[in-house]
Amino acid sequence: MGCKVTALRQGAGDGQAGVGQDGLRVFEEGQAFDFLRQDLDLVLLAVPALELEEVLAGLPLDLLRGRLVADTCRAKSFAKDLVLKMLPIEADLLCSHPMFG
Repeated sequence: MGCKVTALRQGAGDGQAGVGQDGLRVFEEGQAFDFLRQDLDLVLLAVPALELEEVLAGLPLDLLRGRLVADTCRAKSFAKDLVLKMLPIEADLLCSHPMFG
């Protein structure tokens, strides 16, 4: 049983949205709506803490209902409070640390 990985690239991408040979499906920054309409079990937010609010504000957050959302920011209390404030109540949150899990 394999794992499907779908990524939403923020910032400077190579403009090569699509499916790579390795099966990785990539959506570019302006395709957040299409990205979140995919059958995703987990949405992993891997952005710097200072950009987290801007990234969340750019997502159609209503599409996160019923999804597990995880973040990898080092500043746990800041990230947790911000994400909980912005996420729909029906979304689950898993806070992790990039070095310690």
